[in-house]
Amino acid sequence: MNFAKLVAWLLLAVSPSLAQLIPKPPSSAKVFNDVDQMSGWVGCDKCANGVRATFWFKQNVSSPSLDGRSMLGYIKGGYKLWADDLFVKEFGDQRNKNHILWSTTFKWNAPKIRQPNGRYVVQAIEFDTLFLDNGYKYWFGTQCGYAHGTWDLWNMSGRYWEHLSLPCQKWAPGSWHNVTWYLERDPVKKYVHFVTLQVDGKQYYINRWMRAVGVAAGHNFKVQWEQDTDMYGDPWYMWVDKMKVTLW
Repeated sequence: MNFAKLVAWLLLAVSPSLAQLIPKPPSSAKVFNDVDQMSGWVGCDKCANGVRATFWFKQNVSSPSLDGRSMLGYIKGGYKLWADDLFVKEFGDQRNKNHILWSTTFKWNAPKIRQPNGRYVVQAIEFDTLFLDNGYKYWFGTQCGYAHGTWDLWNMSGRYWEHLSLPCQKWAPGSWHNVTWYLERDPVKKYVHFVTLQVDGKQYYINRWMRAVGVAAGHNFKVQWEQDTDMYGDPWYMWVDKMKVTLW
């Protein structure tokens, strides 16, 4: 193993006590706490993949929750038909911000936990954020893909999921977990940078650059989370809580 490969391997999973791959935001950063409790959330299925689903969301759910007010999402496809939903929160024009620290705590459950083949009824759990700025979309699409078994990044130019070598944790139902992403963009060269993923306190150095894409859109910043159900359309629930977004 050469030196470069050794360094890459060592950085793949780094304890926060050994290295801080997520920087401390400056005092001037804009902080949004309890985003799951904010008004203005919208949900859709066609904007996720064009497949009609039964879905809904509910805010201020007292149980289960960590702070007494969680957000609950529900997804169900048709018979032998996988489906997705998408829940979106907009923050308006944030063009002067280039760094994102986004933390989400969540858990899921379902009437049916597994299929006869042993796979969970979850197809994927997705966490996205994006800037719309001066005719460009800086989209940080990420998912823990239960089906493929890896963490994936959305390739905007090619319009496909790019599988990482990092395994998806495939969280079991009924327990709380946390995902935190540190992301940044280059508005001059028109690139997005997936820097660091932290899962339940363990950090992974991703360091993947991708091109932004041109769009006819205004100026906005959004966060999104998505439920994908399996090929049988099995229903499942997901609660998110203590969602926090920091921009600078």
